[in-house]
Amino acid sequence: MPQNQGELEGDQQFVTFQVSWQQGTWRVTFHPQGQSPFDDPNCITTVSTVVQDPRFHRADQFHWTFLSSTNRAQGCLAVMQSGNAVGVAPSSYFSQAALLYRFGVLLTANEIAFQQWPQLPQATQDEQRLAQDILNHPAFVS
Repeated sequence: MPQNQGELEGDQQFVTFQVSWQQGTWRVTFHPQGQSPFDDPNCITTVSTVVQDPRFHRADQFHWTFLSSTNRAQGCLAVMQSGNAVGVAPSSYFSQAALLYRFGVLLTANEIAFQQWPQLPQATQDEQRLAQDILNHPAFVS
């Protein structure tokens, strides 16, 4: 096995683009990085879960941001933010609801999320540290 093979596996991502026939020629366009959940295959299931489940729908003043690290086993962190927030600051982990999707289970990653969705299982302290680590060192944000 080549020495750098494991490093390359952690850097995998989807690239989505549109191909169209316009005025007698093919045109290929890409979307800006970070504007699609397909940029981060680790969060596709999390995005689908949060978007499709009405429990996680809130008024228009909130939106979800999805983050993961290069270590796919840590899972995907979903942070509910105010509608005008840009980016995710590590301090938002304590001020906004955070959910951690890991190994097929959606967990409340902080107290605010647990108060909002008490029917979900709570993340252990180790899982909460993983969530904080993802927030502090995200490799992918969508």
